[in-house]
Amino acid sequence: MPTSAEHSIRIGQGLRFLAEPKAQEYPNELVIAYFYTSLHMFEATLYDLQPTNRPRHLYTHGDRDKFLSRARFDSSSPFFGVARSFETLRGISEQARYLSPAGSETYEPLRTADVLSAKALYDEIKNRLEGQYQERLKKPAPWVTAAVSAPALPQQG
Repeated sequence: MPTSAEHSIRIGQGLRFLAEPKAQEYPNELVIAYFYTSLHMFEATLYDLQPTNRPRHLYTHGDRDKFLSRARFDSSSPFFGVARSFETLRGISEQARYLSPAGSETYEPLRTADVLSAKALYDEIKNRLEGQYQERLKKPAPWVTAAVSAPALPQQG
């Protein structure tokens, strides 16, 4: 089971990619990075804030969906208020990965509005989860410092 620190390394890599000006030229990859970076933020938060007698890692999107559907109605959950945003971002990410919305066989490339929506959802998830660290643990989320120490992305040769 990956630890919060291990997820934070991946978050740091995602944050470095998202900060690259060149990344803006590739909207599909940008949206995918928003999703997977937020997924690692979710998993790091789960690891750190979930009681040890409950699952601290979810292995599949289906497991995560079930968990979030319960958290949606539990105002004491650190994921309350994040579930719908996460699910929506996942859907946009699937469209970016597969070039069509989930459950559809039609080709639908991302529109600018989809990319802007993905960015807003990502920001909402990130801010909410970072707020949970401050509120519950009285410290910054581990990826706040991981972004600085993450290994550089490989250079094109």
